[in-house]
Amino acid sequence: MPRLPALLLIMFLPALAAGPAVADRAEDGQARPRFNNELPPDVRENIRVYLRRALPPMWWHEDPQPTALGYEVTIHIPDNWRGSPGGALLNFCPGPSDPVWHKLRQIDLQAKQNSVAGAVVTCRPR
Repeated sequence: MPRLPALLLIMFLPALAAGPAVADRAEDGQARPRFNNELPPDVRENIRVYLRRALPPMWWHEDPQPTALGYEVTIHIPDNWRGSPGGALLNFCPGPSDPVWHKLRQIDLQAKQNSVAGAVVTCRPR
């Protein structure tokens, strides 16, 4: 019988340790950390949403890939499009006050047309 208190202590020790860091359960039943009530924004999703709005029809982008200073995104240009890919990509840089820049320092946009990688444009908030 003396092992029962030790066993109970071992079973409930993790719950006791987690107790102060977790607030009471919210209405949805999920535990919330007391020190951070908001999750950080998903930077990749912010970039995806921005590019969906900015790119013209028939243009599409690959998933943003992290780099040392920000993210890199390959923009696929339709084969029949004519013009300067670098100039076109400059038009797709977010403005300085765009919410996409929250927690983001730069976005490198790389053109790809006819399966050939082309110009790279670096976008920065300022």
